[in-house]
Amino acid sequence: MATLASLLENTLVVVAHPDDEVIGCGVLMQRMEQVRVVFATDGAPLDKKFWPKHDTREQYTSVRKLEACDALAYAEVDRIEYLTDSEGTTIPDQELFRNLDAAAESLRRMVERVSPKILLTLAYEGGHPDHDCCNFLVHHIASQSGVLAWEMPLYHLGNGGLVRQTFRAKDNTELMLDPSFNENKTKQLMTAAYSSQADFLMTFSSSGERFRPLLADRYDYFHPPHEGQLNYESWGWPMTGADLCSAFADFLHARLTADRRSA
Repeated sequence: MATLASLLENTLVVVAHPDDEVIGCGVLMQRMEQVRVVFATDGAPLDKKFWPKHDTREQYTSVRKLEACDALAYAEVDRIEYLTDSEGTTIPDQELFRNLDAAAESLRRMVERVSPKILLTLAYEGGHPDHDCCNFLVHHIASQSGVLAWEMPLYHLGNGGLVRQTFRAKDNTELMLDPSFNENKTKQLMTAAYSSQADFLMTFSSSGERFRPLLADRYDYFHPPHEGQLNYESWGWPMTGADLCSAFADFLHARLTADRRSA
């Protein structure tokens, strides 16, 4: 039986953006023996409309990275790293599905170097394209390396709007972490460190966190997480769930072809 204790000893947290880690596992990180976080993107989209208060994307990227350092200092972070593209630079927010090959190789090297027992990532739930890509990448790397994978929910689109911090489909593998008073206060401080995201983060709760093993057969990455409109589609973003699934299929096809050639 999987327990939360297994997440405390040697876990590498792999999330899409600075602030995802605090929403999903800000309390869990306070209990970890080592706090090691990998961000798959730098948290700064290419489109200027997402950072109107900043002159350049580079400036906004710096703000996001500094906020991550401030937030994770409350959890006494041991390591913060970023996945990179084929040119060795950080990947923009919303662009992870276009950089799966490079991101997978970057994550593979980190796992090889750090040797974690568990990779903890975001659920495949259709909330944000980068979240879904993280889940896909961790599932792939875990299956290739033999490392265990776990997941945590952030948000998805439900019948009544945005559903936060709850798995879409519940099962008996889900575990709940209830924070102490001090842990809850520390998580609130961690959240407040992300001042550039304050309006969105204030809609999340700091009262509990959910986790479950990322089972090998839990998701079919050739199909979107659920039928109907995904959350980021409802926001009018240019990518669709079908675009992500096509990118996943191309990635897996290329890997299969490479394996056959080397056999």
